[in-house]
Amino acid sequence: MIRLTKLNAKPLELDPDFIERVEVPSDTVLTMVDGAVHLVRERLPEIVSLVRDHQAGLLLAAHEVQTSVPPRPTMLVALPAGNRDPTAVRGDQCVPPDGVSSSCQPVIGRPCQLSSSM
Repeated sequence: MIRLTKLNAKPLELDPDFIERVEVPSDTVLTMVDGAVHLVRERLPEIVSLVRDHQAGLLLAAHEVQTSVPPRPTMLVALPAGNRDPTAVRGDQCVPPDGVSSSCQPVIGRPCQLSSSM
């Protein structure tokens, strides 16, 4: 939203995406896409600056969201006691040495599952 001022000094907040056109015969006239008309005190260069700042803020927020997405979690493999070679673990039958999943070693692509026999 951008904040403008009506000719009667009351504040007016508008979504700049719905501004169809701005005319400046003497007063600044905003025509919205739904046909509503607003007379405001701000001149065209100031409105353009407000809209540009609003859109830049949206782009910045979208960029921050996109770059703050955490990486996909690494899957864990539980290695049998004494085994440090994840390629030697077969399927889903591996068991952590102490029976606790926190002792799993991080290895991409294989799930960590506890055996029901422990």
